[in-house]
Amino acid sequence: MKVLVLLLAITLSVSSLFAQRTYSNFDTLTTMHWNTYNYNGTPGVNNPNRNQQIRRVLQFMKPDIFTVNEQTNSNGPATLLSQCLNVFGETRYRSAAWMTEGGGDSYNHIFYNGNKFALLSQRGIASTPRGISVYRMLYLPSVEQGSTDSVILLYYSLHPKASNTASDQSQRSSTANTLMADVRGQAPTDQNMLIQADLNIYTPTEASYLAYTNSTSFRGFRDPLNPTPATPATADFRTAIILTQSPRTTQFDGGVNGGLDSRFDFIFVQPHMMRDSSRVRLVANSYRAVGNDGRSNGGNIVMSGNAAYPDSVATGVYYGSDHLPVASKLAIARTVTITSTADKASEEPFLRMNTLNPSRINILPQGCHCTGLVEIMNTAGQTVSNIVVAPGESEVTIPTLPIGVYFIRATEGDKQANQRFLVTQ
Repeated sequence: MKVLVLLLAITLSVSSLFAQRTYSNFDTLTTMHWNTYNYNGTPGVNNPNRNQQIRRVLQFMKPDIFTVNEQTNSNGPATLLSQCLNVFGETRYRSAAWMTEGGGDSYNHIFYNGNKFALLSQRGIASTPRGISVYRMLYLPSVEQGSTDSVILLYYSLHPKASNTASDQSQRSSTANTLMADVRGQAPTDQNMLIQADLNIYTPTEASYLAYTNSTSFRGFRDPLNPTPATPATADFRTAIILTQSPRTTQFDGGVNGGLDSRFDFIFVQPHMMRDSSRVRLVANSYRAVGNDGRSNGGNIVMSGNAAYPDSVATGVYYGSDHLPVASKLAIARTVTITSTADKASEEPFLRMNTLNPSRINILPQGCHCTGLVEIMNTAGQTVSNIVVAPGESEVTIPTLPIGVYFIRATEGDKQANQRFLVTQ
């Protein structure tokens, strides 16, 4: 079911929305990914406190966006939300809908801070052996402060084929090419894209890694730990501090127990997100393998006396999964300064949602029975609907629209008002 959400009143007409802008007041958020290994929410007999251990890590990291792999059924995300995120009085976390679209033997999922983000849409892309999940997230603080072009983040989460035979590498390359084809088909407004995944990549010369990070490729991604095109000399996946599998050398709960010797888990971003001038940027030197203090190469994660994390967090990583989480900080410009204010409209707010029927919006003050024109535009400034309000009418029905962000402009005589609204699932 699609839901209409009227976000806020603004005082600039849409012709001003695409004027030159400057960004200020950056909000620093945490984005995080974790392969939670074969997770269904019910701990096994050999790891009975697994949920409490995962909770320790999440309570310490407090991610604003959190993607996961290897969820085996819908009870997994439900348990993570209720027992590991929204705990001890916390209520801000939200979860996407359970989704198996894309296929596979396990599934991806996303959780988010509902005070900071709204989920605009989610979908799956078919891939073997597991599908690719795509999530569009709207950054809310800009909306609340009056911005007319709030940030949208596009997240890809996936878990391609494991192991290192030629066939395995070929399958990973096929998945990478499928994802990149989808990336290149995105609208120009969807520029802030991230990949958060257990990619099972063994070396920076592997075809799938190069498919994601090729600098000459349209919309190619960047590895924050190797922002230039990958070569054996510049990207060493064996550096101890960035290893993500496995925190264990003892088998007790399934999964891999070979010690920390591989970098399989990644966060990739678009090139502009590596620049300080960008409105959305990865904070320099904030990327980390959570729980790894660089002293565990080939062995167990350091749990007692960890040099970078509290012992409780390192222990939580050890018992939580056979992978370490990866995390980074994102800086997002919360406010926008409009440098051109042509066509400034009346500041009188005369657009109001009908609380009894959210698909209808009151467009004229009570008691005013005038003929008005209502236009609905997309974020590219294109008109998608023109509605003439008949004499005596005081509200308009929003037509069926695809999921996304829109602007409604109501004109009556010399008055004009604009409102931003959101169509979600």
